Amino acid sequence: LEHLICALDEKYIDEATFQNYRKLIEHCWKVLNGYILEFSKNKTGHY
Repeated sequence: LEHLICALDEKYIDEATFQNYRKLIEHCWKVLNGYILEFSKNKTGHY
């Protein structure tokens, strides 16, 4: 996300593009956090 903010500040991308990518990144974080939570709940201690 930090790289996108820099790209926006430097005018490499516009606000609409920034918002689209920000939403995608936030969605990925939510999915990843969900997997981590489920893994933590179901952890058996075996690898």
